[in-house]
Amino acid sequence: GNDLLFGEDGDDLLYGDEGDDTLSGGAGNDTALGGSGNDLIALGSGNDLGLGGEGNDTLFGEEGDDTLFGGAGDDVLHGGAGNDVLFADGGADTLWGGEGADVFAFGRNSGGSVVMDFEVGVDRLAFYEAGIELGAVIRSARVEGGNTTLDVGGGNRITILGQTGNVAAWFG
Repeated sequence: GNDLLFGEDGDDLLYGDEGDDTLSGGAGNDTALGGSGNDLIALGSGNDLGLGGEGNDTLFGEEGDDTLFGGAGDDVLHGGAGNDVLFADGGADTLWGGEGADVFAFGRNSGGSVVMDFEVGVDRLAFYEAGIELGAVIRSARVEGGNTTLDVGGGNRITILGQTGNVAAWFG
């Protein structure tokens, strides 16, 4: 069903399973798994792990150094304050790193994904799949309307909003 789960204080494990779930981690280092459905996951303070699962999910890392996976579907990931890692791992995801030095990670199935707030010299781009050739991705860079698009393989393009310039320096 459609679950509403609150972790509050402490290190919590929240699992929504099927349905459109709302999971709130609260304080502590929490792990939240949405499962299938269109889920809302708000992790709170702490160094948290959020996994949306199937469906079009929205994840908020909030405070702390968080790791967020949208899963299958067109997801929205908000890292919040802290040094976060956001995975565009299937579907056309929208990624907001927030404050801190964030890593935006892409694979071959990340086509259509958009990084909304990339900060050159602070944030960086990375790949989570072997076999994506960095040189080919850099050569594929196209500037359109003040934004840069990159081909991560097979014509699947990601967009970095509001950024142009030395694309090679964005990877680390």
